[in-house]
Amino acid sequence: MMLSRKKKAVFLGGALSLVLVGTELILQLLAMVSPTVDRHLSRVRVIEPIVDDDRLGWRPNPDDPEHDARGFRNCAVPAAVTIVALGDSNTYGTNVEREQAWPQQLERLSGHATYNMACGGYGPVHGLLLTAEAHAFGPAVVIDAFYAGNDLYDAYSLVYDNNMAPELRSSDPAVLERIAEAERTEPLQQRIERVFLGGAVPTEPPPATHGPVRDLLARRSKVYGLLRLAKHVYTSRHIDPAVLAPPTWADRRHQARQHPEYFEILEQDDLRTVLTPTYRAVAVDLSDARIAEGHRLCLDAMRAMARQAAARNIRFVVLGIPTKELVYKEAAERAPGGLPATMAALVENEERLWRKTRRFLADAGIPFFDALPALRAGLDADASPYAMSSDGHPRAAGHRILANLVWSGIQEQGLLD
Repeated sequence: MMLSRKKKAVFLGGALSLVLVGTELILQLLAMVSPTVDRHLSRVRVIEPIVDDDRLGWRPNPDDPEHDARGFRNCAVPAAVTIVALGDSNTYGTNVEREQAWPQQLERLSGHATYNMACGGYGPVHGLLLTAEAHAFGPAVVIDAFYAGNDLYDAYSLVYDNNMAPELRSSDPAVLERIAEAERTEPLQQRIERVFLGGAVPTEPPPATHGPVRDLLARRSKVYGLLRLAKHVYTSRHIDPAVLAPPTWADRRHQARQHPEYFEILEQDDLRTVLTPTYRAVAVDLSDARIAEGHRLCLDAMRAMARQAAARNIRFVVLGIPTKELVYKEAAERAPGGLPATMAALVENEERLWRKTRRFLADAGIPFFDALPALRAGLDADASPYAMSSDGHPRAAGHRILANLVWSGIQEQGLLD
């Protein structure tokens, strides 16, 4: 009797093994012929959005499905285009769909092929390093989007901290001494990290590990992938919808109130958002020798880009993108008590920054598209250019404003004539 039970157990175990092996083979074959099946049954592969680059420091990753073969955020690499857009995350389109970024909206609006060569953390110095690559598309117009919110810091860090484009470093002993003194007081990178969100965002917990055998099955087995998919479907159908709902304004306001030293809540009628004046004030503080040097680097890079473009009969334009805080300046002034001290310092420095930039570009004969008036006007529209959160990137509506501004400027100045 006991032997009979063992035989049955062995038979059932063998039969189950054959079923599993057969199912695995069938699923493996299906995955080979169907990318959709393979995608659903494979462990999600985390693709880093950027990769190291010897010349630029970093570059968008071509393996990212949002990027083209060169790594930039386009559907494909064209043979030639009419317009090339250079810039940082505000041009790349962080937190909006690829087709909602202003270069893509500009292409649809104008009917002219436009190539987005932006990447988070890029600035005019990166634009200068990318000039030859941009000119290879044979454009009629190259637009460099200059963002006040972090381009000055990024330019300084790229040249002085990362030793990229060392030929742009200052040779003035007085400037170098002021920079060294500021670094001795507090390194700029440390200062930026200290005020960037004030550490209010908790770090992600380390990923859970389940041992080498389970990890191997998760990577290789399609049966395991089928079970994982079934679990995901079951779980998603039993999640409380409230858990998946985006944060409300009350949630945003509550979070900001936990760190009043870093966040400023703006709530007036239909205008509701969270500002980050402490961080942005550091990024535009022209009294800091390193930020002032970053501004000089940006201006020199723009002038060099304009000269190289002119040599190839290409029109070069600068699009000035202000901080979200400067856009909301007039609304913040109407609040009880007026502008807080940090916000007032930010506004004063940034307005000074834009005055110096406009004078420089005018003297160099470089067309300048100022996005500030258009973005401020957008605050009175039904769809605000910015989110209610502390995120300083434009929403899709903000990118639409930028695309309209650029196309109007191109037409008014006859840049494609």
